Amino acid sequence: MSPDANYHILLVEDSPTDAGLINANLRLGLGVVNVERVDRLADAVAALNREQFSVVLLDLNLPDSSGMDTFRQLSARSNATPIIVLSGMEDTETAIEAVSAGADDYVQKNHYDAETIARSVRFAIERNSRRSAERELLSVRSELNAAQRIQDSLYPDAPPNISGLDVACGIKSAGIGC
Repeated sequence: MSPDANYHILLVEDSPTDAGLINANLRLGLGVVNVERVDRLADAVAALNREQFSVVLLDLNLPDSSGMDTFRQLSARSNATPIIVLSGMEDTETAIEAVSAGADDYVQKNHYDAETIARSVRFAIERNSRRSAERELLSVRSELNAAQRIQDSLYPDAPPNISGLDVACGIKSAGIGC
C-alpha cells in the first residue's frame, strides 16, 4: 500500500486510554485510517467474519481471553489478515513466542511512537501481500505441473512403428520450456 493508502484497521483493545493513544499514533503515522475498535476477542472474531481488514492490532489481555491464547484463537480465524500484537508487558519470551506463532510483529505499548506503529503496519501489510503472491505462484506452478503431467501422458513414448515406412517426428511440449 502506498503512503496515501486508506488503511482499514481492526484494533482489539479493552483500554479506552490505550485505544485513544494507538488511534492517534495511527493517524499521525499513516494519515488516512479507518479504525474499528472492539474490546473483546469474540467481537474481533465477529468483525473478521463480517469484513476484510488491512491489519489487526491485538492486545493479548482482554476481558474474555488472555495471553498467547488470545493470539492463537484470533489467528485461527483471521483469514490470513496480518496480526500485530500490542502488549503492555515487557516480555521478550512472549514476543518471540508470538512472532514464532505467526504474529507479524510484537509492539510494546510503552515503547512505540507514530513512526514505529506506522512502519509496523506497513511492513505487516507488505509481508502479507508478498505471502499472498507466493501462495498464488505456488498454486499456478502446481496447476502447470499437473497440466504438464497430463499432456505428457497423452504423448506416445516412441514414434509409431509402421512396416514399410520411416517415420520421423519430434514431440515438444507446449508447456514448460517451449
